[in-house]
Amino acid sequence: MVVPPSLHPSGRRYRWRARCAPGEISIASLPPWLEHIVTPSGRGHPIAHWRELTRRGVREGSRNNTIAALAGHLLHFGIDSEVVLELLLAWNRVRCEPPLPDAEVAAVVASITRAHERGAGD
Repeated sequence: MVVPPSLHPSGRRYRWRARCAPGEISIASLPPWLEHIVTPSGRGHPIAHWRELTRRGVREGSRNNTIAALAGHLLHFGIDSEVVLELLLAWNRVRCEPPLPDAEVAAVVASITRAHERGAGD
């Protein structure tokens, strides 16, 4: 982004167009498509973060934390804990490199479910 009084490569300074300086015009509304991308989804991350995470998957070293974050995110939006478990078991098999044992995924989801039920997940 280049705005006044930034310096142009020619050595001249950028300046505002007549009647277009801050305070002289209204701020445009954020387009809905951009608002959707940048608005936090309720878990501190934009929706685009969760979409990318679920598509991309994770490698060894971040699988457990990522499954915990996804479980908390889904539970926050009212998804039943058994559905969360089944979804994350399937996601683990396809998107984790290497996949965690099913029992470990189940333990992570159970732990996050307990925290969510105590109110720590909201």
